[in-house]
Amino acid sequence: MDHTRRIAVIDGDQRQKLLAELLEADGHEVCLIDAGGDLSFIEQAELTVFPLPVCRDDGILTDSGISASRIFLHMAPGRVAVGGKVPPLVYNMAELCGVTFLDYAEREDFAIVNALATAEGAIALAIERTDVTLQGANCLVIGNGRIGKVLARKLALLGARVTVSARRAADFAWIRTEGHTAVHTAEISTVAHEFALFFNTVPARVLDAAVLERVKPEAWIFDLASKPGGVDFDAAQAMGRHVEWALSLPAKIAPRAAAGTVRDCLYQIMEEQA
Repeated sequence: MDHTRRIAVIDGDQRQKLLAELLEADGHEVCLIDAGGDLSFIEQAELTVFPLPVCRDDGILTDSGISASRIFLHMAPGRVAVGGKVPPLVYNMAELCGVTFLDYAEREDFAIVNALATAEGAIALAIERTDVTLQGANCLVIGNGRIGKVLARKLALLGARVTVSARRAADFAWIRTEGHTAVHTAEISTVAHEFALFFNTVPARVLDAAVLERVKPEAWIFDLASKPGGVDFDAAQAMGRHVEWALSLPAKIAPRAAAGTVRDCLYQIMEEQA
């Protein structure tokens, strides 16, 4: 960075706390703002960093309990704010206040590194929760996006037998090129009984009651997708299926690395906005 900046970090999960520490260690003037904090710091901040995800549906910021509207009351027109998974409600508030709000979760440089941390977190959960080894286990990765690609590759390196679901011919070609088995997402129900482990990355209900009925009782399902998730959780509970909705894995499994990823992305944003 060419000079130090005044940065307000809105409290959230452990990732936000560590982000504030990292920014401060780099010489920036940083204030971590929680529900009881001094919001006046935001008035002179060059950058305000919201959590990931930014807020709940009611506009309350994740974990801190502060309403997004309170934050914007202290932001001057022309300021810049960033956050992850920014809802329309927050974009609207920012526009009314003349604030530029950028979603770092939409950036490719962030998403790729975040996919790596998510994949490692999913593997850590699978090892911790299940009573089988990944070596030789039949695993289904649902979705061939960034997380799906990285996760499938890492599972295969650990000796798992990996199948990846997708919908496009190009994805099927890439999946097979990686040495995995490909299946159409619409046909998961026909093969669901084969797998010990499921890793869903698709934020749409792909594991509905019909599919869950064919899942082996001892199998584990890890839903890595953001809201609304990809599992019919009520049906899974009624059937006694093992399901875990593993949201924000980077912040839970590797919070310091996750904070570093956000910091690096912020610096890139600052350079672009200069």
